[in-house]
Parts: sequence; structure tokens; C-alpha cells
Amino acid sequence: MGPLRVKARLFEKENKMRQNIIRKTEDEFIHDKTFILWCLFPTQELDAFYQDYLKLYPEDEAILLSAKNKVRKLQLRPQGAAMTSVEHDVLKNRIQQGIVKRQKRQLFLRISYLAAACILLLILVNLFQRAGISENEMDAMPLTAESMQLDQQQTEIELQLANEQTMQVPNNTEIRVDAKGEIQIENKAINPIAQATPSTAMQQDNTLRVPYGRRSFLILPDSTKVWVNAGTILRFPQQLQADNRTIHVNGEIYLEVKKDPTRPFYVKTSQMDIRVLGTSFCVTAYQEEDAQSIVLKEGLVAVNDRNGTEQKITPDEMLVLSQEKMTVQHVDPYNYISWIDGILQFKERDLGEILDQLSRYYRITFNCPKELESFKCSGKLVLFDDINQVLNTLQTSLPISCQEKDDVINIYPVK
Repeated sequence: MGPLRVKARLFEKENKMRQNIIRKTEDEFIHDKTFILWCLFPTQELDAFYQDYLKLYPEDEAILLSAKNKVRKLQLRPQGAAMTSVEHDVLKNRIQQGIVKRQKRQLFLRISYLAAACILLLILVNLFQRAGISENEMDAMPLTAESMQLDQQQTEIELQLANEQTMQVPNNTEIRVDAKGEIQIENKAINPIAQATPSTAMQQDNTLRVPYGRRSFLILPDSTKVWVNAGTILRFPQQLQADNRTIHVNGEIYLEVKKDPTRPFYVKTSQMDIRVLGTSFCVTAYQEEDAQSIVLKEGLVAVNDRNGTEQKITPDEMLVLSQEKMTVQHVDPYNYISWIDGILQFKERDLGEILDQLSRYYRITFNCPKELESFKCSGKLVLFDDINQVLNTLQTSLPISCQEKDDVINIYPVK
């Protein structure tokens, strides 16, 4: 086939694609049923469809991202009531069933999702029109679990700025935010405010996503320092408020909070709110885990759960919130914050807990028998870049054997 015929076929293919993919504005995206379905329940076919869209209209990438973020921020119930996990699964199943039925008829993609997406469309229209939700009110909504979920396929650190610009950040790199909201990464200054558009001007939070196998370090405008561990999402303000300082976290962070009696500092997780003035402490609050904890090194913090119960803790104490019950115990804080120094120090900790930490730190999967998970361990692991060195230390220190198969490290007892 000659080069002219190849070029002609490519031109014909592109023309067909353009006929099937209609260019949209941000507002049209927000109210488009196929787009809503892609934002909330993405599939390979929908991903491919919007990848094709961006191939045709690469200049619309920012519009697409902005619309996607706004759809994800919406709560799918009137009057701000959160959808339960059961209702979420039922709705998703109904949509998927509709998709399967229409795929059998081999209709065009947009037609195949029409009936299934109507449920979502009606709910979202109700939110936009009947409730009269403005952009300001949308931004005031509480964060949903979905908005703080980490993409398990993500491999590099991502920083999404208040203007919705997203960039990759090198591992273990310092991110500094000044009082004007300007961000500096590796001596390179970024000004989200200057780059903001009218549609994003009201969005005030930056979002840092640190996947498994990566870590980050953040300095807030008030000089508060935040170490961000693997598998963590951190939302922090572009500019701190005059009366408070508030961040949201799903994952694990260690903070050294700059003392300011006029502006309390809040850390919000899916299960609790932490109020501090000037304090050094570690928060472990992965949404997928039942228990969340705070370990206090210095200062004083007050913790409130979702039932309104408050508990204060003092230095060398750990508060654990599990099954809506708070317990406090005396601990050595360094056993829980040593990861910021590249060390994993532990005393009488379950082997299963240690393997969970290593799994996040190195982005690997362990398969450990239940009888070994409760094995109590004390000691110290230097977190080398090479996981094999860490595994060798475990095998020489504990009666276990580590064998890798199909990207999974299997743990076996050694008699």
C-alpha cells in the first residue's frame, strides 16, 4: 500500500472519528450522561472514548479535567446527604446491567449508555437546578470519600494545584508554599493564583497524591512541616485562612505544626477531626483500614470523632479510633514516626502490621499466613532502596522465609 493510500485512510478514519465525537463546553460536559458515567464509574471503553476526544481536541484537556473534578465533588443525594456504600453499589450495578444489555445490541457507545446513565443524570440535574447549587456552594461541600481516594495505578507523585493544573513531583522532593499561595518545587516557582481562570478561582485547595513506593515533604505558608508517607492523599489550602489552618488527609503524615494561638490547626480524616496549636505528631488514617491513630511527640491535641466525642492526649501517648471507640496508651513515639528518617523501628508489633508498612513503602504485595501475621516483633529495619536487603534482614532475624513469585512475596514459616 502506497504512502498516499495510507495517508488517505488515516484521513478518512480521523473524519469518521470527528463525526462521532462532538466537541463540548465545560458546562455541557457536566450535564452529559456519558461523561458523568465516565467520571463516577470509568470503564476501558469510556477511557478510550475520552482519550480519542483529547487526540482530536488536545487544547480541551484543561476543560475536561475541570469538568471531571466538579462532577466528582458532587454528592449524589439531595441536601448534601451522603450516599451509603450499599446504595453506591446498587446504583453502580444497575448502570452496569444497562450497559451490558445495550452492548448486546451493538449500538453506538453514547446510545448504549443512555438509559443506564439517566439515573445519575436526574440526580445531578436535581443538585444543579432544583437545589440551585452554585460553584461557591459546591466548594463548601464536605469532602467525600471518593474525592480522597488514591488511584491504585498511579506510580508517580502528583500535585493538583488550585487552578486544576496537575504536575508530577519527584520522589522525596520538598514542596514549599508561601503566604501568597506561590509554590516552589526544586527551586522552580509556580503561581497558581496568577494562572487561575474564572471557573477555578473559587477552588482554594491544592491536592498532593503520593502513591505506594513514594514519599513527599511539604512546608505550608505558616512554616508548618508535613512529611507525607506512601499511599497518601493530602489536601491543603492554597492560602491559609485568617482564623484557622485546615488540611485533609487519607493516609499517613507526620507534622511539626508552627505555634499560632490565634489560628488553631485542624487535621481532618474520614473518622476524626484533630485540633492543635503547636504540636509534633503522626496521623495514620488510611480510609481502607478500620482503625485510625494519632501518636503525639510534643504539645497537646484534642481529637473529636464523628459522634462528637472528644479526647485529649499528651506527649508519648497514642490514641486509636476503632469501631467508634477511642483508646489511649503510652508509647515511644519514634516507633511510629521513624519512617521519616528512612527507618522502621518497632516494639512488640505484629508482623502483619510491619508487612503492611513495607507493602506501602515499596509498592509490593505480601502473602502471609494468618498464624504468622500475629507474630510479635521488636527491632529496627533500615529502609534501603533495595527491598531484597530488607527481606534478608527479616529472614535472618525472624523464623520466616521470603520467596517471590508472580510479583508477590510469599512468607513461609521456618521450623
